[in-house]
Amino acid sequence: FPCVEVEVKDGKELLALIRLATKLRATAATGVHDQSSRSHAICRIFVEGGPGVAEGCLTLVDLAGSEHRIDSSENNADRRKEGAKINASLASL
Repeated sequence: FPCVEVEVKDGKELLALIRLATKLRATAATGVHDQSSRSHAICRIFVEGGPGVAEGCLTLVDLAGSEHRIDSSENNADRRKEGAKINASLASL
């Protein structure tokens, strides 16, 4: 999915947006976990201040599960290829 910027008015809207984004995450069973995240997620929260009020930015990062050799023997070829791509992207980060 591409990066998108969504304006929210309050904490309730922010939580609803995070819940929606969580549902869009790719997950799959691995030899280690029943539901391992198979995609990275980044959430940047910008807080705008009014006159005399500070502004800020909070960045939350959830990286896909790193695959270990112990896990790879229990997965099919597609899952092993996916794990290799995840590991390559983790190295890039």
